[in-house]
Amino acid sequence: MIQTERIVRRAKAMAGVQSMQETVSAVVMSGAGRPLELRRFPVPKARAGGAVLEMIASEVCGTDVHLHHGRLSGVPFPIIPGHVNCGRVLETGGALFDVEGRPIETGAVVTFYDVFGTCGACWYCLVARAGTRCPHRKVYGITTSAADGLLGGWAERIEILPGVRLVTLPEDVAPEDFMGGGCGLPTGFHAVERAGITLGDTVVVHPKAVPEGLEMLRDAGRYVVVGQYTDGGDTPVNPHRHINRRHATILGCWGYEFTHLHRALAMMARHKGRFAWRDLITREYALSDAGSALADMEKLSVVKAIMRARI
Repeated sequence: MIQTERIVRRAKAMAGVQSMQETVSAVVMSGAGRPLELRRFPVPKARAGGAVLEMIASEVCGTDVHLHHGRLSGVPFPIIPGHVNCGRVLETGGALFDVEGRPIETGAVVTFYDVFGTCGACWYCLVARAGTRCPHRKVYGITTSAADGLLGGWAERIEILPGVRLVTLPEDVAPEDFMGGGCGLPTGFHAVERAGITLGDTVVVHPKAVPEGLEMLRDAGRYVVVGQYTDGGDTPVNPHRHINRRHATILGCWGYEFTHLHRALAMMARHKGRFAWRDLITREYALSDAGSALADMEKLSVVKAIMRARI
């Protein structure tokens, strides 16, 4: 009888271990203002044309704070946050290649363009050449529901859907270097492109001071508003003094496209010795401490914060 009970207990324990091995942890934001939760999800399998990554690092972005405050519309809660990520390829659903035609194999350290589903057929895609405004566009960790799988970086595994563009990190760029640049670096590339900045131009940056920036704008100057992803309120603008008399060009900049991510990585590799990107990372957090990471980002007590599957 005692022997039988021991066998039963051992069988249950082994079943529990097996169950844990068949699931992975992920942070879930169940709704605006609600506490973050650590949940278990089935281990994802690579779909044909897709992949599964082991998460190495995921950015804690100001956008995640806005998500938690409920300041972005159309968010399909519950979600798994984390839209800029770095991971190791564990499994692929067939042959995968980067934009240069080089194979992406298991074991490769990669990032990916977090936007997918852009149709390539609407007016914004084909005429305006503004894919960031495509109505079909989706973004990992922002407009993807946890009910659809591990489509956010704050998780032990990340599922790469078919069609999502993977980019192998250059040999001289470590995950910490890439994450130090985070989403701000390719967004900056997009802003510079929108502004049409050329050699010899004088450039001024004031992120919260739109009217002040307009006052500083020279005649026939270009002004790019970047990073205003939520409604921070109204600000007074004088159409005559700020815009028309100056013959000013004012441009918005929403997100970034694949080209900016690709070029940002190439720049990081080329100038790695000049810029210590990883030094921008103030603190690293375990998935179990995601609430503290979000609170620290909200208080601006960190410059750059990243999530790790384990610390």
